[in-house]
Amino acid sequence: MKTQSIFLRASGFILSAFLVYSCSGGAKTADKTDNRELSIKYKDSGNVRLDEAAYAEALPYFMKAIELDSENYAAIFNRGLCHYNLGEFEKAVNDYERVAKNDPQDTIAVAFTGNAFFALGDYEQAIKYYTKAIELDSGLTEYYKWRGVARFRIKNDSGALLDLNRVLQTDTTDSEVYLYRGFANFYSASKEDAYNDFERCLSLDPTNCDAYHFRGMIRQERGDKEGGCSDYHRAAELGCKNADKLIKMGCD
Repeated sequence: MKTQSIFLRASGFILSAFLVYSCSGGAKTADKTDNRELSIKYKDSGNVRLDEAAYAEALPYFMKAIELDSENYAAIFNRGLCHYNLGEFEKAVNDYERVAKNDPQDTIAVAFTGNAFFALGDYEQAIKYYTKAIELDSGLTEYYKWRGVARFRIKNDSGALLDLNRVLQTDTTDSEVYLYRGFANFYSASKEDAYNDFERCLSLDPTNCDAYHFRGMIRQERGDKEGGCSDYHRAAELGCKNADKLIKMGCD
């Protein structure tokens, strides 16, 4: 999966401009407010580095912000972004889930939890969170796509086709959608539809080795050995490892 866009969660966390002191609690309230203000400063410093994609450098700032204020959910979310982009997906899940549990209507936190589970290969959990994100905002076409891919990964080809077809109702320019719909059609024995999908994928992305690989398989099944082998060779040139095996088996 491609790395997702960075969302800087800076809004929605309002600090009171006034402090109400009492004889017993005024000092504690002041200390807590000071910590929150300092927490925001660390979070903002982290955001600067996050915006520069300096994830390892941003991480300590968000950690300090959370240490000062455990309810700084903007810092918690952005720490999750750092963990995700550093490949620390389990830690990212923990942060995203923490934000989502605080606000179950937070569509982005819910969806990004799905992204982290997807990166871990836990497709069932990814589907769960993508479904919830879609329920919160049915316009999230991107998450129909990734739920469709996750469904394909657990061999739910019919579910994958439903989601990927939904994406193509509004966006016909994403080569990956055609690629994965091609996979789902291929494995559900709709080879003609799969062939058309791989053709469309390659028209949008002529460097997609998987599309060449699978189109080559269909061509060979049709008896077009020359066309199939041409696709295998192109797939191999582009880095598909299994293409070399197919060349040795059917093209030498």
